[in-house]
Amino acid sequence: MTALPTRPAAVLLALCAVLPWAGCIGYQLGSSLPGNVRTIQVPVFENETEEPMLEADLTREVVSAIQRDATFTVVRGSQPADAVLRVTLKQFLMTPVGYTADNVSQADTYRMTIAASFQLVQTSTGKVLSQHARVHGQSIVPLIGDMTSSKLSALPEASRELARDIVDKITETWQ
Repeated sequence: MTALPTRPAAVLLALCAVLPWAGCIGYQLGSSLPGNVRTIQVPVFENETEEPMLEADLTREVVSAIQRDATFTVVRGSQPADAVLRVTLKQFLMTPVGYTADNVSQADTYRMTIAASFQLVQTSTGKVLSQHARVHGQSIVPLIGDMTSSKLSALPEASRELARDIVDKITETWQ
């Protein structure tokens, strides 16, 4: 026969089970956007980096990520939209993170980092629905021949990560 916990022990046990969740009372996971925002227009990103043509690939990747998420419909520039997503590419870096064994001053592995900011603006009111000063995507890649080849190899993964970060911040917001 096992002894039942005393009343103070039972209360303490119940508090230990409930207290970790107390900070989450009143919060919910979901979009913070108004329910009438169903369509989004995504103009070509503004590129403030020194890396040419980055904006075209990244715009395509974000449009694809929004379409895969299926929370919103992406519309073309000439069609009316409930909101416009404006993204500015702020930083493009290739940082050495690994070096050759025989020459510790010669990098053989790089981290690509792409940083951006965005605003999602409701077209009917001009109200900023969501904005973030920094979203980013990263990829680590070995030096493949020359730096240009390595950049081309790293870009798809870094683009997907940036797109996922933007879509997550638009669609899944703690309220």
